[in-house]
Amino acid sequence: MSGLALAPSSSITSCCPPPDWLPSDQAGPDVWDVYTNDEYQFQISYPSGFDVAEVADTLVVDGAVVTFAPKYDPSISAAGAKTNLISISITVGVSDSPSAPESRCERRTVSALRSRDLEKTRFTRGYRSEGAVGNRYETSTVATDCDGKHYEIALFVHSANPGCYPAGAITIFDSAKVERLFETMLSTFSLHASSERS
Repeated sequence: MSGLALAPSSSITSCCPPPDWLPSDQAGPDVWDVYTNDEYQFQISYPSGFDVAEVADTLVVDGAVVTFAPKYDPSISAAGAKTNLISISITVGVSDSPSAPESRCERRTVSALRSRDLEKTRFTRGYRSEGAVGNRYETSTVATDCDGKHYEIALFVHSANPGCYPAGAITIFDSAKVERLFETMLSTFSLHASSERS
């Protein structure tokens, strides 16, 4: 992935220490902002520590519609410590589906992934990881097809090899907390069948 740009965010500030851009385990999606897209009929919630980027990250997902990125420099922890995290973003993309465009789908949520009826919900997960010159690029995705459209939600994490820093210069970022953030955002994603569209 050489030449890959950092996740877009025009409002990153360098003030240290920043507020914790990752929500605490107590700050659930009931207090998050909601992004609604009328054109593609989906919505997703995101924490107050994130902004909607002015330009969606088309390098991560085909048909990128919206990207959410931290308001503050993600390489600095809430305690003001430098970490090996370089950038993080969550992008929703919508493209034409390879499945039959006339097929109908019911209202779906990603939280249905945890149900027993995975075949009916048809959400699929993917993961890819690449490395180059001391950098690691990880992308986790969840996707579904509905009414001729392919919806994909992707978590993109760009981090540096801790061995590239002098001993004691950084702490390792909390990858489990980043994954919980993504899973929580996924649980708020929903889309509507064409019969529900106005």
